[in-house]
Amino acid sequence: RGGALRRLGRRASVAASRRAAAAAALSARAGRDLAAAPADTVTGPGPGPGPNPGLGAAPRLRRAGAFDLQVLAGLHHAAFEDQPGAEPWDAAALAELLAMPGALALLAEAAGAPLGFLLGRVAADEAEILTLGVHPAARRLGLGRALVDALVARTAALGAAKVFLEVADDNKTARSLYLAAGFREVGCRPGYYQRSRQAVDAVIMQLPAR
Repeated sequence: RGGALRRLGRRASVAASRRAAAAAALSARAGRDLAAAPADTVTGPGPGPGPNPGLGAAPRLRRAGAFDLQVLAGLHHAAFEDQPGAEPWDAAALAELLAMPGALALLAEAAGAPLGFLLGRVAADEAEILTLGVHPAARRLGLGRALVDALVARTAALGAAKVFLEVADDNKTARSLYLAAGFREVGCRPGYYQRSRQAVDAVIMQLPAR
């Protein structure tokens, strides 16, 4: 698992200059659409969040595929460009990931604007969240939780009894989101994430079988 993600990271780093213009355009488009939109409600699995200012239409979650690779790459760039040491993945790297057995991607969008995404995969009776990102203009509106809940529901339907993920120890916001969704910290990979000046541990989290 770790080796596959490191290879994707290396490929994304090499292609960083090629994706910058497209990613910036997608980010600007999403930001403009959200800034101009009136209040609405986010919909998703379960009860869903309450009214959220800034969204012009109720976001919908759908399965993403090969035709969404450029959109996913733009969202990944926008979601992680403010994260120290993060290397956004380009369309080629995402295509390689989605070609893996059991891989699936979920996309949240509203009024034609991509807002967030989640990539995961299922193997036997276990599922894994590989990456989750929400556009900066759409954060704190419940989209991250809606994507996680949707992934859990879909992988359960595919036979997954447990869901795992790894998150940087210093990413307090993501850890809080996963804890609120029912995940528990079950392990640690020391120095897994390489920052410019230090290595950061990866916290392994698991959603117990329900």
